[in-house]
Amino acid sequence: MLVGFALFARLRMEWECLEVFPQATVALLGVGGTHKSRHEGLEAQLAAAARWTGWPDPPSTGALSTIGYGSRHDQLDAYLAAWVASLDESQREALGTPPTDVIWVPKLGVA
Repeated sequence: MLVGFALFARLRMEWECLEVFPQATVALLGVGGTHKSRHEGLEAQLAAAARWTGWPDPPSTGALSTIGYGSRHDQLDAYLAAWVASLDESQREALGTPPTDVIWVPKLGVA
């Protein structure tokens, strides 16, 4: 964990670095009731994200293999993290106190 903090501090000197936590995004989407390691949890979480991102269309957990390696639930985490990190500041919501004590989640309106 300390290596991660040091890396984050170093990278922040040259680039904007966002701390994201896929579980916080899932909670915000209201689909955290079943863990993503279970097929029904994975499907629900991907479908909820797809309603906001438009990908995959139609929602299919098989699409996750096109974006990364590892288990499907790790691929979902990578997708959720990339989604939040790609948003403009006006499309993100801070949980905590920016710039250093914060986790970013998508700012949700009406889907």
